[in-house]
Amino acid sequence: MRQGVIGIRVSIFLPQDPQGIIGPKIPLDDVVTIMEPKEEVSAETLLQQQAAKIAAAEAAMAAAAEPAAPVEPVADVPGAY
Repeated sequence: MRQGVIGIRVSIFLPQDPQGIIGPKIPLDDVVTIMEPKEEVSAETLLQQQAAKIAAAEAAMAAAAEPAAPVEPVADVPGAY
């Protein structure tokens, strides 16, 4: 059992009977599905992922902060409009 589980209360019900002679007509909530816990990610992996995100954000901010190449003015061409 996992850590922290003290006890489990179990109630066993009669099987479902569509005619309602031997058991209940509707299915009851006595089906228990135990799922495996998700695999835990190590702290080292989390720190590496966080550092990669910070580095990517800093690179994006640095790229946005760089001045754009100057644009040469277009000579006024007669009849362009």
